[in-house]
Amino acid sequence: MKGKMHKLVLGLALLLSACSGTTTGSSGTPHATPVTTSATEATSQPTEQQWPRTYVDALGKEVVIPKEPKRIVVTHFGMMEYFFALETPPIASTLADRMLTTFETLKPYASTVKVKDIGEVRTPNLEMMADLNPDLIVAFSGTHNEVYADLSSISPVAMINNTEDRSWTETLHEYAQLIGKEQLAEDYITNLQTLMSEAREKLTKHKDKSVTFLRATGDGSTFYVLDDNDVSYAYDNETGLGLKSPGQYKLEGDVISLEGVTVLNPDYIFVVDHADRMDTTMAELNQSKVWQSLKAVKEKHVFPLDVSISTKGPLAIKYATNKVLEYMSTNESF
Repeated sequence: MKGKMHKLVLGLALLLSACSGTTTGSSGTPHATPVTTSATEATSQPTEQQWPRTYVDALGKEVVIPKEPKRIVVTHFGMMEYFFALETPPIASTLADRMLTTFETLKPYASTVKVKDIGEVRTPNLEMMADLNPDLIVAFSGTHNEVYADLSSISPVAMINNTEDRSWTETLHEYAQLIGKEQLAEDYITNLQTLMSEAREKLTKHKDKSVTFLRATGDGSTFYVLDDNDVSYAYDNETGLGLKSPGQYKLEGDVISLEGVTVLNPDYIFVVDHADRMDTTMAELNQSKVWQSLKAVKEKHVFPLDVSISTKGPLAIKYATNKVLEYMSTNESF
């Protein structure tokens, strides 16, 4: 398995499309025609859709969602931030307790909503899920195929493609259509893209300075270089932050040593780790002569970022944008 799993990479589903209308039943009373949305379509969506609607999922199954879901269970913790962004907190998630208390992107929600912890990602607690009486369960194709039948006996299940080639905007659109929050998704996207545009303009003074994001592996001397897949928005000159990469360094999940970092030798380094481990990580690095030889270290251009940026979701991108702008504007080194 690629080391990208250690970076909590989330590649999510294909964009849905929908149409709506009403028909007249045999009694002459107008009733809603089920709206069909497909996991393989990617067209512009109406801002208002009727219920029930039929979702063609990643398995090719037609899943009827009879009403706007209010009690949503997600089987992967990375999905939580999308539903938080859409102002529809899930009632349960795998690893909820751990992530809500450790991810900087999710901590603000820990005191405002109650999300039941339903166990591990691959083995969610089915009995607990059934007791929660959800309107909709959202699961990953591939990851949760073996428990699909059990999940389907509890409530409608939307099986989502777990791929790395979907943008955060497409993914947010998809979740929005599952719950009827299309306009809210559009508003969130507009606001976040505006934030990145403003940050990009302010960061132009650093356009000639190279920037690297290093994900600590935990042993104090090796890293993952977060590549275009993980932080593509950071290097995007049109819609992202417009930062300069130190060069192509595609490792496909392999780790890089401190000596390898000297090959990149960037002007700025963002060290990505769990907040409660950051001080230890930096203390270990600062003891290394190799680390001390790096340009960014000498110029005090090393900054911390919480590991939650690795999800690539809307909350992660917003958090990273604000932090990158803050650190590179003030040059307050870690």
